[in-house]
Amino acid sequence: MATPLAAPLFSPLALSSARNRRSYPKIRFQSNNGSPLESNGHQKLNLSKCSKLNGQRSKFLQMGSREMTFGRKLSVQAADGAGTGNTSTITSNVLAAAHLLVSLGIILAADQFLKQAFIAASIKFPSALFGMFCIFSVLMILDSVVPAAANGMMSFFEPAFLFIQRWLPLFYVPSLVVLPLSVRDIPAASGLKICYIVAGGWLASLCVAGFTAIAVRKMVNTEMTEAEPMAKPSPFSALELWSWSGIFVASFVGALFYPNSLGTSARTCLPFLLSSTVLGYIVGTGLPSAIKKVFHPIICCALSALLAALAFGYASGSGLDPVLGNYLTKVASDPGAGDILMGFLGSVILSFAFSMFKQRKLVKRHAAEIFTSVIVSTLFSLYSTALVGRLVGLEPSLTVSILPRCITVALALSIVSLFEGTNSSLTAAVVVVTGLIGANFVQVVLDKLRLNDPIARGIATASSAHGLGTAALSAKEPEALPFCAIAYALTGIFGSLLSSVSSNSYPSNQSLFLSKSAYPIRHGSRKLKTLRLRANFWESIRSGFVKNNNNTTQLVEPPSTTEEEDEDTEPLLPVEFTLVERTLQDGFIEEIIFSSGGEIDVYDLQTLCDKVGWPRRPLTKLAAALKNSYMVATLHSVLKPSSSSSEGDNEQQQQQKNKKLIGMARATSDHAFNATIWDVLVDPEYQGQGLGKALVEKLVRALLQRDIGNISLFADSQVVDFYQNLGFEADPEGIKGMFWYPK
Repeated sequence: MATPLAAPLFSPLALSSARNRRSYPKIRFQSNNGSPLESNGHQKLNLSKCSKLNGQRSKFLQMGSREMTFGRKLSVQAADGAGTGNTSTITSNVLAAAHLLVSLGIILAADQFLKQAFIAASIKFPSALFGMFCIFSVLMILDSVVPAAANGMMSFFEPAFLFIQRWLPLFYVPSLVVLPLSVRDIPAASGLKICYIVAGGWLASLCVAGFTAIAVRKMVNTEMTEAEPMAKPSPFSALELWSWSGIFVASFVGALFYPNSLGTSARTCLPFLLSSTVLGYIVGTGLPSAIKKVFHPIICCALSALLAALAFGYASGSGLDPVLGNYLTKVASDPGAGDILMGFLGSVILSFAFSMFKQRKLVKRHAAEIFTSVIVSTLFSLYSTALVGRLVGLEPSLTVSILPRCITVALALSIVSLFEGTNSSLTAAVVVVTGLIGANFVQVVLDKLRLNDPIARGIATASSAHGLGTAALSAKEPEALPFCAIAYALTGIFGSLLSSVSSNSYPSNQSLFLSKSAYPIRHGSRKLKTLRLRANFWESIRSGFVKNNNNTTQLVEPPSTTEEEDEDTEPLLPVEFTLVERTLQDGFIEEIIFSSGGEIDVYDLQTLCDKVGWPRRPLTKLAAALKNSYMVATLHSVLKPSSSSSEGDNEQQQQQKNKKLIGMARATSDHAFNATIWDVLVDPEYQGQGLGKALVEKLVRALLQRDIGNISLFADSQVVDFYQNLGFEADPEGIKGMFWYPK
């Protein structure tokens, strides 16, 4: 009797041929002469049948339930065939992983290349959207010229496409995790207005899209046909759950005892914050359907990451805020877990090209219903949000931030980046909340509205609640999934095109929807204050105090000169001096250097703006603003060894290498009487240490020493108290700040 031997058979690259095939583990017993046997050893008469065993399928690298199912065919073979079978399995798995990495890597690399190219060219248009159009155009051209090449391209990128589909909700989570930080400065009244706009706007957008689709369908009377089948994500396996659990425990303990083991706190916290986010998603997707109606997997995912951050903040004594700051740093050179996840958002947009190409026949057949409904719904969503925000007195910056509430996160962030003064974290959070509302209530509302047509239900759901609503509806109504998928993509595409045209057709301080500066002055809805400085207050200016944060800190006062010095001598405040010097835990000495010389790299400034969450501005304009400023004050952090053996040029080169921009403020002036301070920002890692206060004080002192005594600045309502504590006054002697507002 031969020995039973497992011989897994897996062909990961034959994705297109395995479209409708499901593999199950099988056991076939054979005698020594090759005749089939029953499991008890008796010879089996029916040669066409074999017993089946439904065993556990490995899903650790699965991208979809159809294409990447690991089927294991167990047969009785000679013992000397074991090595060949195992080698074949390992080779197949390695090829599958390599195929995924290569295809996904190409998409991610293309996304990064387009981003950098658009930034360098100062193009105000979502780069990923341009890339999506290019991919779709290439596929359509290949399909018309060489159809086999188009199919081959689809097959090559299918593992990456399925990977993105499977993990898509994870890419939305970072905005919810850092929500406590992004909404902290939003007044409670404004928060209630936003909730009203989001909930009421979702219902209104659903109705507009659904009834528009019904009206157009009655006019064109196109018969509905079966669409191309859409793959569903595969469930997660126990292996994935335990693997991520092990990563979480090991990295959490390591970060707790070795907080700078990976160089920076953000990198050290990245593994356990990322694994906690993934674990929350895996657990959330495995919950019963009844629980998921009120406890969506994304909520479970966000809570898991928040609990991990809270536990680490408590155990390390740092508190929650610094850990959340490490979760989403918005700095490419020092990313957090949230930055890694949101880094896939551009690839999500690029993947729209593959889903649109797959459903091209559906789009062509139902073009009237789809395009009309999507265009009308998108226009209504954007303009109604702007109008209602204006009517209820919501701050314009917040109104603009929530404009793309019905558009997927990836494109919504690109849209708000086209306008100045927006809160991108709030944008992402509002988009996710809109999707959660749709996921929980879309089917009930559609039934109440008697929207029974699958096309109308799919378009209405995707146009109002994007991907999360689509996933909820298609789980119970698979016939609506193709229409959801195409409307989901087209809504974001058309919204981005409309917003791009709007931002390029109006001045930078105006928008198609609202005026973000002058409008609040006219209607009194934004508490924007003009703060002016009384010069005599600053005669007793002192150096800013910096908290030591358990480090040895020494404040270095700038050199002073006597009042009798001649006006032609060096100014009282040097152009550059060491503001703070402290010894870090790793033995390095950190110097924080203040400079008013204006030496600043525009790319470093762009990175700093990204880190504090400011919207991106064209580099050419940013460079022009710095060049034309009267004074640019900076804070740089310089690390150097406590005892350096190198001297001279080597030491200077090493310090220059370890020099990092952590703060900036600039002033414009008429060079005689007046100056206005702009763009005060400090690296989030250094906030709360008094550096912002010191930066403003030193800049004001430098202006005063140049005999400019009328100094003003503009401040949002939430930071008015900060500047008043520094000696600024709001509306002194009844003087009001005025803004030009075209009628």
